[in-house]
Amino acid sequence: WFDPDTLARGRRFYRLQREELLPELQVPNFALLDQWETRRELFREGDASAVVLVFTDNAHLRQTWAAVQPLVERYRARDVRFWLVNSRDDRAAIAEASTGLDVPVLHDPAEVVARSYGVNAVLESVAISQRDLTAFYRGPVSD
Repeated sequence: WFDPDTLARGRRFYRLQREELLPELQVPNFALLDQWETRRELFREGDASAVVLVFTDNAHLRQTWAAVQPLVERYRARDVRFWLVNSRDDRAAIAEASTGLDVPVLHDPAEVVARSYGVNAVLESVAISQRDLTAFYRGPVSD
């Protein structure tokens, strides 16, 4: 802040005040439609312990599902939800390509979710704790 007493001396001095570290920011909320035309909103999944976003496209959908399916089965008892996010294909193509999958494939046509998490590649994932709404993991789905 500016110290007005320093004007009488012909110079301007500013005093710095150290602030406490800010808490980790919450992840941004979003709402998207999945392949079944169901609206999925991140902040409305309060009964889940975590939501894992896995970014993919139709060309890599089966490869993504092969990597995610064992994780879905392993963490189902812990109430972890897995959502696949597709920013590259249209909703009709997503619905056709995702037949037989038992996880939602969210259509992100404006790449809002992908951009907000800084995702540039397929098979990248972000795990979000529903307890405090922070991202606790970001990286390849295979890790």
